[in-house]
Amino acid sequence: MNRIVEYLRWKLGLTKEAASKRALEAIPLGPSDLAIDCGANIGEMTAILARNGSEVHAFEPNPHAFAALCNRFSDRPNVICHQAAVADHAGRMRLYLHQNSNQDELLWSNGSSLLCDKPNV
Repeated sequence: MNRIVEYLRWKLGLTKEAASKRALEAIPLGPSDLAIDCGANIGEMTAILARNGSEVHAFEPNPHAFAALCNRFSDRPNVICHQAAVADHAGRMRLYLHQNSNQDELLWSNGSSLLCDKPNV
């Protein structure tokens, strides 16, 4: 029953992701604006931010997601991709991959984390 409810919520656009997309779509960005997508993954939110020509800096540390991100926006000069994580201090950190990433590196790339105690890494 829970799976049916989850599917209906997704289909009707009632998920947190759908609400986030609607909120981003409501921001009146244009060519003179700058947007930053931290943890861009494959660029779902980046695409929304860039659609009206604003300059978007998309940060993604996971190498598999970063490759897909770069490929997706290779023809969009207003999207600048950075293979890096965003933190409140400079330095290097280890990126922990999702426990299932060996099955499909891109599919599970959104489960990557800088936190070693995250349950699924």
